[in-house]
Amino acid sequence: AKVCTGSALRSLSFNADLSCFICAFAPNGGRKGGYSVFSASDFARLACKEFEFGGFAFAELFDHTNVVLLVGCHKSPPGFSERLVSFYDDANSQVVWDVKLPSPATSIRCKRDLLIASVENKILVYRIGPDFSSVTYEISIPTLPNPNGICALSNNSSATQTVIAYPSPLRQGAVGIVIASRSSAAPPSNERRPRSATGVVTSGATLAAEERCIDSAHRENIACLALNRDGSLLATASRTGTVIRVWATAQAESPRLLRELRRGTTSAAIYHMAFSWMSDLLCCSS
Repeated sequence: AKVCTGSALRSLSFNADLSCFICAFAPNGGRKGGYSVFSASDFARLACKEFEFGGFAFAELFDHTNVVLLVGCHKSPPGFSERLVSFYDDANSQVVWDVKLPSPATSIRCKRDLLIASVENKILVYRIGPDFSSVTYEISIPTLPNPNGICALSNNSSATQTVIAYPSPLRQGAVGIVIASRSSAAPPSNERRPRSATGVVTSGATLAAEERCIDSAHRENIACLALNRDGSLLATASRTGTVIRVWATAQAESPRLLRELRRGTTSAAIYHMAFSWMSDLLCCSS
């Protein structure tokens, strides 16, 4: 599927059920920036929006709605920015909500009720209200310096828990895991935010966060992470790129190593990994 001739492709991501995908592109050589949405079955173009004065670094499809999440690039259209996650109604060509970030986004992920935004050295988690009635900050997760926005989010919208994986700030090669679920009760609004041993800060609103860690997932820095739909399986790869490890995240304490897969004997950059819908296949691009 041709996205936009001459434009610079900046990101590509699928929706929750893998039925379609969205491409974000930046202006390049006089070509306009914007985004395009395609069917994953026949690659038919479902939507396309070009912007006269800029483009986007990231775009995410929000479930089965007309809303797409957009983050501006170095040259953003008016009203968009690298520091804003904009909920854009494609049908009405208007922004319905903006989330302001403390620094430029390095990646974004979303599911039906959650947005996670990676910035330089932390991940910010927001709760999305029904029909975009609210977007509320929930927790902050510290990471190692993360210019490539390495993180993974389980995307099963019907699950009661959400799993988030990220490069742990504890040490090189460590992976942090946060299992987030709705709190049974919220503390008073003036209560100080609780902080965990590794620095996860919760707002005390509606999410409870349980932390786990793989202390030595790899010897080198983490290069890529992938979770299956329900977050029970985690694939990790380092910048060496020779070995992929698959972990079970549902353990009471530290996740358990299930399988070590050899990609090759020479180093390579691993750009992306993804589990199949039934979690019986793992795809890797390098």
